[in-house]
Amino acid sequence: MKKLALQVAILSGLTGIAASASAAEDSLNVVSWGGAYTASQTKAYHEPWTEKTGQKIVNIDKSQNALSGLRAQVESGNVTWDLVDILPSDAIVACDEALLSH
Repeated sequence: MKKLALQVAILSGLTGIAASASAAEDSLNVVSWGGAYTASQTKAYHEPWTEKTGQKIVNIDKSQNALSGLRAQVESGNVTWDLVDILPSDAIVACDEALLSH
């Protein structure tokens, strides 16, 4: 239960960051795991968000490579992902490497 609470807290925190960073954008790029998991996120979060704000959600199913993808984007100076659903262990590494502050 604690692991789930941590994941929800990380996702919630990142959602707030992404929302403020992309408020003026037409779409929000969300990286997730794909399949039924992403479908459930779409129903629970993305559709209500789009209905409320008009901002479209673009699903990118690459969470299995999220840390390396995020690192590559930061190093190249071309970050295109707004919100990344990432494992807690990878989130810690990303924070330690200052990848999430960009």
